[in-house]
Amino acid sequence: MLLGISKKFLTFIIFSFIFISALTLGTFLISQKKQEPSSSFPSFEEKVNYKVEECQLGMKGKRPFSYDYDKEKRILTAQVWVNCCGVEVEVKRENLTYKILEKQYGELCRCMCQRKVTIFDIPEKAEVIFIDKDNNLFVLAPTLKFCGFSTYGRCQTDNDCQKAGCSNQVCQSKFEKPIVTTCQWLDCYDSKKFDLKCRCLHHRCQWTK
Repeated sequence: MLLGISKKFLTFIIFSFIFISALTLGTFLISQKKQEPSSSFPSFEEKVNYKVEECQLGMKGKRPFSYDYDKEKRILTAQVWVNCCGVEVEVKRENLTYKILEKQYGELCRCMCQRKVTIFDIPEKAEVIFIDKDNNLFVLAPTLKFCGFSTYGRCQTDNDCQKAGCSNQVCQSKFEKPIVTTCQWLDCYDSKKFDLKCRCLHHRCQWTK
């Protein structure tokens, strides 16, 4: 009788030990997983050296956004239209894509203004886009090697977009008046060379890859 009880008690002790050991090991592994550094899940956002100037009132031209790129100094200067108040402009980078962002933080005004954004040490192969406070996307430059431009005219499909300008350097909507440009040829106008298409992106006609 006593021997039977001893065996049952010994079996209980062994199984209890195994259970506690397994529980302790599981807890340890979970705690180690939580302590793993966040670098194991790297962020693709990289620091950008840039500056944003104050609002300048004016009138939008046929190029609502424009930019100049200094190849030697690797400096981009972009002009973007944003709300006069209640927003801030910042730049973020993901690999070779530079995003100029209009972010709302307060009450908006009933006016628009132009802000100059200067980005330093930007490679020639970079793509530059502008995203406004309403999350509308505008491709300022699909690549800085290309010097054509977009009118960002309204569209529903790619068929609503067409090339324009004397050198086909303009991407515009077929619902807009034809854009007139000077007749001169530059290698940076060649959309085929850079594998670019005049397409309807975010309901806007614009050059894109």
